[in-house]
Amino acid sequence: PLSFPAEYHGKEVAGKTAQFTITMKDVAWPHLPPVDEEFAKSLGITEGGVEKMRSEIKANMEREVKRRTEALLKNQVMDELIKQCQLDVPKSLITSEQERLIEGARQDLMQRGIPNAKDAPIPAEMFAEQADKRVRLGLILSDLVKLHNLTATPDQIKASIEETAATYEDPKEVVRWYYSDPSRLKEVEAVVLEENVVKHICGLAKVTDKSVSFEELSKMS
Repeated sequence: PLSFPAEYHGKEVAGKTAQFTITMKDVAWPHLPPVDEEFAKSLGITEGGVEKMRSEIKANMEREVKRRTEALLKNQVMDELIKQCQLDVPKSLITSEQERLIEGARQDLMQRGIPNAKDAPIPAEMFAEQADKRVRLGLILSDLVKLHNLTATPDQIKASIEETAATYEDPKEVVRWYYSDPSRLKEVEAVVLEENVVKHICGLAKVTDKSVSFEELSKMS
């Protein structure tokens, strides 16, 4: 028997106890397929078989490990920069950043097909902390880039794009997609700038390496 709470949305059963009769249609359980040529083909690997599949899986995992460790390190460095660099931030900059974040959230809701997303009220307070952090970090990074000449070079931008493109089925098309829009290149440039700052800071800091498993790394990030 199943008891429904008094405030249950279905009024016809709210506050009542019901008994269900269930008919079992089928009993099934998963079976791991043999790791063979056919299995490799089912994953889209038409040549090279199992060995090619294993090498691609290894390469993908290595890229993922690199991405996750770099992201963790970057977050740690950025958080420490904000903590160590105390500065007064103009309120107008924070307000402008809040407005950008609100517009970004609205665009996201619209893309998801949320009804009335265009006019939905989004409180600026939701983004107060995030906006403050982004403005502070932007000012700090800008000064560090100028002070230590950490600008992103064309070769660095190209390498970053090619690294991202390598994870797609048609890397050349992805590269063309990035270079076809200056705003996309600006986004990549911003990422490279952050990477340059992180490398510079780590070069000055005492860094302790720690070995973790892939599963542990996944949980950490």
